[in-house]
Amino acid sequence: MAVIKCKMCGGELKILPDSTICECEYCGSKQTIPNTDDEKRLKLYERANKLRFENEFDKAAGVYESIVSEYQDEAEAYWGLVLCKYGIEYVDDPKTGKKIPTCHRSSFDSVMDDGNFDLVMENSDTVARGIYREEAKQIEELRKGIVEVSSKEEPYDIFICYKETADDGQRTIDSVIAQDVYQELTDKGYRVFFSRITLEDKLGQEYEPYIFAALNSAKIMLAFGTCYDYYNAVWVKNEWSRFLQLMEAGQKKTLIPCFKDIDAYDMPKEFARLQAQDMGKVGAMQDLIRGIDKIFGRDKNDVIQDSSVDLHNFQNSTDEKVSSVGVGGPNSPSIDSLIKRAQGFVKDHEWKKAYEYSERILDIDPENGSAYLVELLCKFEETYIMFLPDKAFISSAYDKAYRYGDESTKEELARYKLEYQQRKAKRKEEIIERKKKEEEENLKKLEDIKSLMASANNVGNYQSVISQLKNMRGFGDSSKLIKECEEKIQELEKKNKEDEMIRILEERKAILESGYKYRVLGFVSSFVIACISFLFLYFYITSLNGICMAFFVVFLIIAISIVWAELETKKELGYVNNSLREYKTGYEEKQIDNKFSQTDKKKDYFLAVGIVFAAFVIMFIVKKIINPDITLWELIKSFFFH
Repeated sequence: MAVIKCKMCGGELKILPDSTICECEYCGSKQTIPNTDDEKRLKLYERANKLRFENEFDKAAGVYESIVSEYQDEAEAYWGLVLCKYGIEYVDDPKTGKKIPTCHRSSFDSVMDDGNFDLVMENSDTVARGIYREEAKQIEELRKGIVEVSSKEEPYDIFICYKETADDGQRTIDSVIAQDVYQELTDKGYRVFFSRITLEDKLGQEYEPYIFAALNSAKIMLAFGTCYDYYNAVWVKNEWSRFLQLMEAGQKKTLIPCFKDIDAYDMPKEFARLQAQDMGKVGAMQDLIRGIDKIFGRDKNDVIQDSSVDLHNFQNSTDEKVSSVGVGGPNSPSIDSLIKRAQGFVKDHEWKKAYEYSERILDIDPENGSAYLVELLCKFEETYIMFLPDKAFISSAYDKAYRYGDESTKEELARYKLEYQQRKAKRKEEIIERKKKEEEENLKKLEDIKSLMASANNVGNYQSVISQLKNMRGFGDSSKLIKECEEKIQELEKKNKEDEMIRILEERKAILESGYKYRVLGFVSSFVIACISFLFLYFYITSLNGICMAFFVVFLIIAISIVWAELETKKELGYVNNSLREYKTGYEEKQIDNKFSQTDKKKDYFLAVGIVFAAFVIMFIVKKIINPDITLWELIKSFFFH
């Protein structure tokens, strides 16, 4: 059986039945867990989580995609896709000892706006949703911190991707070749990201902000590899795959695989359509440098005409003649110096001063593109164009910066606006696709509910169907089906009431019929008592003894009472039989109970009357024995008027 492991530390989790959250007994982290009722699904989760633990985020994402394609309501799988997108690895916090997230694949996109995170929220219960949101907030704060640090980094021209050390801890040949190329490029004035040198003064710090900044700003990536394993090493692949994603998103970037002593078929399949450079050939270095110069558009004199725009070349958009003119006279600052001051304030995040200087420049030159670019950055408080928010590209400040900017500025602004438009279009497509998917899912759910409704046979089933239909929020004919279910419930309740009436009548009938032998005994005893009473009557006639007359009366009344009670029982049984034959005649349960109680009262009444008369006669007999001369009339008077 598959085992679910902690997504923070990898320890085996002990899961309670029907639970969506669990606390790891090894690291103490409270976390969400997938459904555990499907062995195949658990195996897929085990595989995906193992790959994610090994930082194989692309492969892990592929397995999570397999899960959601088959189980569309798996919130944990969508959460796995979020973790893979941002390259989340959980590490020990040295201060608290708890597991905290660290990000290996940062992005400008907020976690809270991610489409997969929306699906996590939709498909999780209330308790799990709270845990997901807390984890997402942690990751979002981490992402913002990375973006903030990376925003302070100067843009790079070239990113060198390679494996630094082999399995034995020694430096790789890839690193040596890459450093030679790095030296050549920096000598030609390029700003190159080469982790061995670029990050050597960043010891004890997170590397991701600097890698993220370099990947997003570099126009070219050189991916070095001398064997299949080096190209597919976790962190090497992490870099070139992210660069490829930026290219696929529409950014004007170029990835050049640089290989040596490796068969072309052993290179990653993602490089199949890329123009590669064999570093083992004679003159490979010169060919590579010349190709890079061509991409950057350098002329024969190696003058850089870089299309990227940063704060070092804002003044390139200014007209040469105007830039040399002073503001208020020969001793006044020139436009060039004002632009440099404005750029400096932007770097220091002193937006108000930068804006004031840009206004001074525009007072002299109303069509100065660099000044408008400064104002655009000031308005949205960003240091570089690449970090501008989406709303910047639909602002009037952007329009002015683009209209009056030089060609390189226009190209850079247009590129990032295109990316914004592509993101917007993608979000719109995702919304449409999500709505379409939701509609398909709702149609499927509605069909399933209709099947349940067709097989429902009691009130509980119909109430369950109504509950599910209410969750459809008026989709399709769900409202109509709710009314139909309510009508069915009313019919079933009416039938249940009629069935209950029949049950009560059947039980009463059984009780009455079970007393048949006692009724026979009652009639026999009443006959015997009647005979005895008439025997006393005979004695009275022959002897005119008053006591005999009294006994006659007592026994006669008792006999009559017994017969009358049994006749009422027989009458009730007839009523029950009639009610059973016509149980739909409109009688209510309460009426039936009243009828039974009335019958019982009548029987009790007749018996009580008989007992009272019998007691009265016995008292007369006792009085007669004590006083033989007393008459019946005197006894009645003494009883009522004594």
